[in-house]
Amino acid sequence: MLIVPYLFWNRAPKFVRDFFTATSAPVNLAVFRIVLFTLVLFSFSMGNVAWFGSLPPELRFPPTGLNFVISHIPITETVVWYAALALTLGCIACILGLFTRTSIIICLVLSIYVLGVPQVFGKINHYHHLIWFMAILAVSPCSDALSIDAVRKSWKRADSGLTEPPTSSIAYALPLRFVWLLMGVIYFSAGFWKMWTAGYRWAWSDNPRNLMYNKWMELPGWMPVFRIDHHPLLFKISALFTLAFELSFIFLILFSAVRWLAPLGGLAFHNATNLFMRISFWNLQGCYVAFVDWSRCFSWIGRRLFSKQMYLVYDGNCKLCRRTVASFRVFDLLNRVTYVNALDRESLEKHQLTGLDSGALMRDMHVIVGSQTWKGFAAYREWMKRFPVFWFAVPFLYLGAVIQIGQGIYRQIADSRTCSIAKEPVTATVLKRRFTLPAGVVGSVLVYVAILSAVGKLQTWPMAGYPTFEDLDPPEVSVLTMVVDDQNGNRSEIRPVMRASLKELSPERLMGLQNRLLGIANDHKRSARFEAFWKLWLRENPTFNNVTVVKFYRDTLSSLPEDRSHSPIRRELIAELQRKNGVATVTQNQFLQVSSKDDVK
Repeated sequence: MLIVPYLFWNRAPKFVRDFFTATSAPVNLAVFRIVLFTLVLFSFSMGNVAWFGSLPPELRFPPTGLNFVISHIPITETVVWYAALALTLGCIACILGLFTRTSIIICLVLSIYVLGVPQVFGKINHYHHLIWFMAILAVSPCSDALSIDAVRKSWKRADSGLTEPPTSSIAYALPLRFVWLLMGVIYFSAGFWKMWTAGYRWAWSDNPRNLMYNKWMELPGWMPVFRIDHHPLLFKISALFTLAFELSFIFLILFSAVRWLAPLGGLAFHNATNLFMRISFWNLQGCYVAFVDWSRCFSWIGRRLFSKQMYLVYDGNCKLCRRTVASFRVFDLLNRVTYVNALDRESLEKHQLTGLDSGALMRDMHVIVGSQTWKGFAAYREWMKRFPVFWFAVPFLYLGAVIQIGQGIYRQIADSRTCSIAKEPVTATVLKRRFTLPAGVVGSVLVYVAILSAVGKLQTWPMAGYPTFEDLDPPEVSVLTMVVDDQNGNRSEIRPVMRASLKELSPERLMGLQNRLLGIANDHKRSARFEAFWKLWLRENPTFNNVTVVKFYRDTLSSLPEDRSHSPIRRELIAELQRKNGVATVTQNQFLQVSSKDDVK
């Protein structure tokens, strides 16, 4: 498998070569790192995943191929809570860029566990891309900008006389290219299966409307503000746009001239599905930052904010000065500062700075903007204005007490610094070669496995084919209904999906769990699982503790909004639970179909 890309590369067309050999600035990959781990951080809550850890084992439905693994991994409330805490701290470390590679690897392992625990209970939510993208970042130089690690690396460069941060390289572009490709696989597979299964009828029929109606059944009491289902031509055209977007995304990203259409179409698609179906894929939309040339955007903003270039003149023979300049340049996003070594006569002449007092330049750092000059503490304050990361601190630097303290500290440090001639400068070529191959290998493997998962419609963790919505669905859904009798002879009907009383379960997870419960064929497993579900229901809804008999039904309901108050189309008795003296026993029923009027309140 690994040799195939190499053989293909020799015959690859120019646009493919251009795609994989493009360069990108370090800040683009750094922004993606920060956003990705922010998305991971908000993709779980410690309380929620700990709640899943407290669920009984009988409610576990391990994803395909993971039965053995799940049976040997501890899933308890305490273990999951501490794992979630560790993941939270790890994500913060990755956002800050602290021990970045190690932190990413730790987050990758913890995410597979923490984000995977809810996946075990009946419904697989598709945020797998977070894991895939983490794996790519783990073998990329994503900490070379906007990170604490970048500051540490800048000191090493400064000790060798180099204050410049790393420049644009394939090493920063290639990881983002594989992020795009994985998105392309996600979308293309969905569009392909729609066309393969249903063809044009998927879009040009009542199917889009039925899909919306069936989804709305998971969201009791919710309707979109604009009822697009009342406009057949509009929802059919929207469905055609969905097909066009999904099938074209992976091709659009290959050509720079039309690449912008891919994220634009994606944002339109996801926000439309969120508007009409409450399916946002927000943590995939957030990853669209990978398409933005942030270096170019920040430079454009810098030119608009600061029309005049700033010149910072420092003592190039001072180790502390070099480290300070190199550290600040890690966060120089706006590119409106030119750094000049006071000992470099040629550079001073180039920027017309020869009129400055050479003795003063050796004593203090100088900042020049047009005809204005600042030195010492005031120079630092002006310098910081060109760094968005420091904007929050600048107002405080004008306070009288802060000025006095700052000038004192600056003077003491400036007068005590020593001369340190730099060693031979290092180059960035080693860095480029070091990271390109691992990112290429990991990215290629992920794309390959993602394609296999899509072709096989694999639903597991952490690899899976994403939802296709390919079938032509009728406007009806199956739901679990519990008909309960209490000690006083009162009878009531409970549909968990409609009541949404299990607040820690999102609507789609609750629907997924009830579907798995309804599909159990083994009598013994059915008994244990329904009893466990009822105990969970009692734990979250203690008002039902006086119930003596519970009958579990599979109800087939019409999802047409005007039919929601009607009796079930079909009702099948699945199991019956009787509670005597606090002990529950389940009576098996072989999916007997009963009258739709039986046991209806």
